[in-house]
Amino acid sequence: MKRSSRLRRPSNAMSLVELLITMAILSTLMGALLPAVNAAREAARRMQCTNNLRQLGIATNAYEAARGHLPPPKLGTQFENRGSTLVLLLPYLEEHDAYARYRFDEPIDSTNNRPITARPVSVYLCPTMRLPATPLGDTSLAPGSYVISSRTTYAKHQQLDGAFANQRPGQPYRLSTRHIRDGASRTLLFGEINYGHADFRWSEPSELAGQSRWGDTTWANGYWFHAWGHMSDDYPHLFNNSQLFLSPYSPRAFRSDHPGGVQFVKIDGSALFLTNDTDPQVRRAYVTRRGRD
Repeated sequence: MKRSSRLRRPSNAMSLVELLITMAILSTLMGALLPAVNAAREAARRMQCTNNLRQLGIATNAYEAARGHLPPPKLGTQFENRGSTLVLLLPYLEEHDAYARYRFDEPIDSTNNRPITARPVSVYLCPTMRLPATPLGDTSLAPGSYVISSRTTYAKHQQLDGAFANQRPGQPYRLSTRHIRDGASRTLLFGEINYGHADFRWSEPSELAGQSRWGDTTWANGYWFHAWGHMSDDYPHLFNNSQLFLSPYSPRAFRSDHPGGVQFVKIDGSALFLTNDTDPQVRRAYVTRRGRD
């Protein structure tokens, strides 16, 4: 007796159900694994950033061993922009040719210096730092992620109390590790900066309308407003805050694209991660060179 075909269960119907179940399981697994994968990638990027900062610490100590003093906060003693501290560290980071070709009596964007300052230096760039989606300012200069730890009060840029001292015209720069009364292992040297305020643009004067005000995070820029990171006593809430913008204090308040905090290197070459909830007085103590903290 022939069985009716109506009683047969179509095999392809079961396959479709199995496929849907499999896809649902895979989707759930991917949803669960993706955060772990992203966290692992960020951990690797953060480790690379840590290594970058440690290299800056090693280079700084090599500079002091060769010159007898720590590097100054910038090239020049006035408001000229002839280069940052990072320019001086180039030969201690296997960038001998770039250093040899650099014209120290010219600005960073001169015809002679632009080929050097426009070239990215990998150790000066945190792999986590997000670059702006749209070009900002002078895009011919290479970006950078690290600035010096200079002071605890923004307004007193002529009274640096961090790992760097103000230079006096006509006098040699003398600050060395022996002047760091708080100890090289307890004093910050460099810290992170990012493009967190890149969307804050001028509304006036008219000739600047629409242009980014703070899109100039470049490694060679030595002008104090752009290159001297601060941990201001008056504005502790600006630490790692890319949402709140207070002019002129925010641009060089330390911040990063790492979740939860900012990375630093101390004078002794050891790295330090300061979390967002670190007590402001503790952060301040890490900046000063002779605060007796």
